[in-house]
Amino acid sequence: MGTINLTPDESFVAHQNSPVQFERGNIIRMDTVCIFFCEEGSADIEVDFTPYKIEKNSQLILLDKRMFKCINQSTNLNCSYICFSGDIYKELTLRLPLSFTDFLITYPHVKISKEQADNCRGMVRTLERFYNDHNNCFREQIFKNLIQAFLFDVYDKTRMLFHAPTKKMSRQEELFKEFIHLLHQHCRKEREVNFYADQLCITSRYLSELVRDVSHMTAKTIIDHHVIREIKQELNSSNNSIQEIAFKMNFPNQSLLSRFFKKHTGMTPQAFRNKK
Repeated sequence: MGTINLTPDESFVAHQNSPVQFERGNIIRMDTVCIFFCEEGSADIEVDFTPYKIEKNSQLILLDKRMFKCINQSTNLNCSYICFSGDIYKELTLRLPLSFTDFLITYPHVKISKEQADNCRGMVRTLERFYNDHNNCFREQIFKNLIQAFLFDVYDKTRMLFHAPTKKMSRQEELFKEFIHLLHQHCRKEREVNFYADQLCITSRYLSELVRDVSHMTAKTIIDHHVIREIKQELNSSNNSIQEIAFKMNFPNQSLLSRFFKKHTGMTPQAFRNKK
């Protein structure tokens, strides 16, 4: 299989400690939301062309429309997992700040503690019970309530792994989240730090400093990473010409896009497209 698939008559699925066999080598554009907790084994994967390693007590969240690829996996890869439709995710996160989704897109994979892993197993066990209870007339609503609480907890624990929960950093963290959200909105058209600083009503120097403090990367590096990811998605999921992609990504011409892409990836857009 590629990732966990839903049948036409079900909107969610949950299973504990089950063998998982990903389709290797092919890029898959997600049309569901999948949350994996690795119980045993390992896998080398890419999410939006960024490499990660799944191993015991690691958590992987794949939102719909993300690009997923399995490079390699062990024969004993077992995961507890939850999968549900993108419509359910939108419904459950409708009143949450957009930075919630942006954060999960930015950090799809984390290593979790043994205590957190045990809590996750307990939640998947409960979700699996309701998944199998087809006679329960409130089955889907109960699932939604549980998965919403679960998402809140996942977000909180994931956030704490990457950001020190100190009062001094709270404003910087909030600005960083807003910066990432703006990137998801505008990176196809805007590639300069000044634009994002203006949107946040701060100086470009201050934006650069806070991004470095929170992420240990420069603001320009993060912007370029998002732009490259969008170009790769276009190259792999559309039949648009390089010139058409350059237009969509607000490059003056194909040559400048190709130069930008090769600088950051070491290959031309056409060479990257030919790899798939």
